[in-house]
Amino acid sequence: MAMVMSAFVPVLIGSLEATLKDWRLHGWSAAARNEAQELKRLMEAVEKFLEDAENKRIQDRSVDRWLARLREAAYEADHLLESFKIEAEAAPPWKIQIAQYFGPIGTLKTVKRNIARLNQIMSDINKSIPTKLTAIDKKAEQPRNSLVEKLHGPDVSIEISSLVEKLVEEDRLLVQRNKEVDGRHPVLLLAVCGMGGIGKTEIARKIFHDQRIKSAFSTCLWVPVPKGFAHTDVLSATIRAAGGDLKGSETVNERMKLLAEFVRGKRIFLVLNGSTSPRKAHLDTEYAKMHLSLMETLHILCASAEGSRVLMTTRDEDGAVKLVQKENSLGERLVVLIHRIPRLTVDHGWMLLQKAACLKPLKSIEDASEVEITTVKKCNGLPLAVKIVGGVLRRKNYTFEVWKSVCESEAFSFKDLPEGTEGLMGSICLSYQDALPQVKQCLLYLSLFPMDFSIDHHFITQLLISEGLLHTRATGVENSHSLVERTDSCSLEEKVDNYFKELLERKLLQQRQDRKGYMMHERVWSFAQYLTKDEVRVGNLKHMDELPASLRRISFINMGLTSVPGEIGELRSLRTLILCGNPLNDDGLDTIFMNLKFLQVLDLTNTEIKCIPITLGNLVHLRHLDLSQTRIEGLPESISRLRRLRFLGMRSCENLASLPINMQKLSKLEYLNLRDTKIPNIPPRLRGLKHITFLHGFIVVDNSSYGWPLDELDNMRNLRSLHLKIEKGVDKDCEVLKNMPNLKSLELYFAIEGLVQQSAEKIFRNLHPQLCLQSLKIHGDCGSAYPEWLSATALPNLQ
Repeated sequence: MAMVMSAFVPVLIGSLEATLKDWRLHGWSAAARNEAQELKRLMEAVEKFLEDAENKRIQDRSVDRWLARLREAAYEADHLLESFKIEAEAAPPWKIQIAQYFGPIGTLKTVKRNIARLNQIMSDINKSIPTKLTAIDKKAEQPRNSLVEKLHGPDVSIEISSLVEKLVEEDRLLVQRNKEVDGRHPVLLLAVCGMGGIGKTEIARKIFHDQRIKSAFSTCLWVPVPKGFAHTDVLSATIRAAGGDLKGSETVNERMKLLAEFVRGKRIFLVLNGSTSPRKAHLDTEYAKMHLSLMETLHILCASAEGSRVLMTTRDEDGAVKLVQKENSLGERLVVLIHRIPRLTVDHGWMLLQKAACLKPLKSIEDASEVEITTVKKCNGLPLAVKIVGGVLRRKNYTFEVWKSVCESEAFSFKDLPEGTEGLMGSICLSYQDALPQVKQCLLYLSLFPMDFSIDHHFITQLLISEGLLHTRATGVENSHSLVERTDSCSLEEKVDNYFKELLERKLLQQRQDRKGYMMHERVWSFAQYLTKDEVRVGNLKHMDELPASLRRISFINMGLTSVPGEIGELRSLRTLILCGNPLNDDGLDTIFMNLKFLQVLDLTNTEIKCIPITLGNLVHLRHLDLSQTRIEGLPESISRLRRLRFLGMRSCENLASLPINMQKLSKLEYLNLRDTKIPNIPPRLRGLKHITFLHGFIVVDNSSYGWPLDELDNMRNLRSLHLKIEKGVDKDCEVLKNMPNLKSLELYFAIEGLVQQSAEKIFRNLHPQLCLQSLKIHGDCGSAYPEWLSATALPNLQ
């Protein structure tokens, strides 16, 4: 399940507390209030068992079933509370006043009945708490070390062992082989084989990013091989990696021709990362697909891109690689090499574990205790497993009892092990169980994205907030959705940043080579997928069984969908729908807007959608809507009904002609991205967006039909990131940035045509930000002299 109950139930309790505080303002009766108080009591009674339940559910079916019942009840409670609030906010004042004096009328009468029904369900759940669960007293519990606390030793990057470094160098030499056959340079296929977590992808990345490789090949392509792929998927992914457009290329032959055109006359270095073993039930079929996919790609390279190299990482040497060797129809034009990565010895494993755990001083293997050596052996010679266990140990006091508890943890006996990952999945399970509930929630939410997806933690923060998974009891449900709301002296965005850092330290998350995002190791991703299988679907709909009604989150990214699948419209409990990167038309949008009334996240980025139906206004629970890089021409006025909307993305919408006049009614909006979007018609007023923290694409003009005057920003005192495009002169002095005490990031783009230099300098001088500014970017001609405020003393926090 994607929802970690030990993280979410406190959220519900906080929501109940906030609602009970203002129960009269919601038009509730005293009887409804009493039922809500009982619901809060029942939630608090079950809360203390949840951390133990989350850990034991992984291997105990009875606990898993009990948590599943609680999960459904928690979702229903969340939907009820949000629906009550939305209804109360939409009700005319007279209706609330009548309810306060004479009792609720209309639909407000159903509040007591619905909560009473939920209380009966929660009472049954409380009575059936598994006896094997242990209650944890939060007040008496010792605080666990986290990333923001002091660790045992410096925060250093742990290098892979010298053994793996040696293998990297050997592989570099192998891919540089270049003998001629009949006057032509053959294609070389290098298969890097080994168990999951042994370092295949790390080796492939080091080779891929090596400058000698970049110099030797005209084009380097990295293609992740999805689990359960069809051969057309690999062809499509390779074309996309080469910068190709798949529009109009539907058949395998058309895509083969398209790939051949892209690689013709070039020397290609192609990485196919993540080829996995087929499931036994589909062994012959999936091996055949894998073989067909490889041979099609290799035929194209041999015919059109001689001298190219293909590096494939795989756990299964006996699969497609052996089939290529056995059924090689290309003869000497294709050279196949297999490189097997051995496991770490106990010596190497012990040294790597000490580095990962920041143990000082380092001890030789002869000085290690039996418990320490046993812990190393349980990692099965896999570098990733050793690093993950080290990430757990570095947060603990190094005593014999700690080592023994880690060594004897039941996590190492995790039974649902894919072939070839003994030791690794147990280590992942150990680290997951050791993490705080909020860190677990963050990890499981990442299972919503494909394995090789570049994860942006700012984007994930928005989604977590949109689903209400981050606010705390201390702040109350409404305020705590805000990015600038302070909780335990740091903002929610800073909290998520800390969660990501902890996942990095635990080696459950990896930073991409280009430092522009994060990604998950295949086995960590599989573990998260296993725990979220009842709630999440990600990948290609063609390869999935029937979508269960229990699904809450769907992510079909870059899957070539031309319309919204009809099955999605039947999933009435869906909370998150991500369809970015598909050539979608408008078909099916009206159905999901009518049926998916609990939808909270909708991402249609980089699709072909032109028209947003008026039924968008039905999604009253929606908090995150991204229409960036689409062909939309406008938004319906019904968007003003989305009073819960907090994040609205319309970046690079080149066809957008206008915005709704009543944009100011989106009073909870915190994020508005209009970068590279120019609206030709009169834009709406934005003064009412008092909670906005992120505003990009704000075009500054005076007396024009396509932008705003600077004083439109007067009420936006919570802004933290602002992008201004200044296109016309400002007639009056305006020092609006002085009123923004939270502004951390400012980007100025001067695109003023025909403006005298003195006017540009005047505008620049008046844009006087406060001391808190950390990032400043300036584009274009802003005059010949910088203003006085642009100095180290005036902006001491500038980075």
